Amino acid sequence: VGHRLDLAEGAVGSVLAGVNVSRTVDNHYLLRFASLVGHYYEIQYSGDGVNWKAARPVLTGTGAQLAWVDNGPPKTDSDSSTVATRYYRVIIFDAL
Repeated sequence: VGHRLDLAEGAVGSVLAGVNVSRTVDNHYLLRFASLVGHYYEIQYSGDGVNWKAARPVLTGTGAQLAWVDNGPPKTDSDSSTVATRYYRVIIFDAL
């Protein structure tokens, strides 16, 4: 559900509202959000809500709802089913 893209250094985006976060049956975190064609979405995660890391890859908007599962490497540093709490935010960018 995305391409292997990196955002340009210094790219400025906005925090996306309306992100639904839930757990899957195998206890991974699942994010769902509406996307816009021609926009890019970087999912960021944190163990404390202060220090953020970028998940990979950056997702490309399709005009439909995107779903992303945090099942660990290479997307994130560790499998989300092994942590009690993980914070997420989605940053929307107009272009790379």
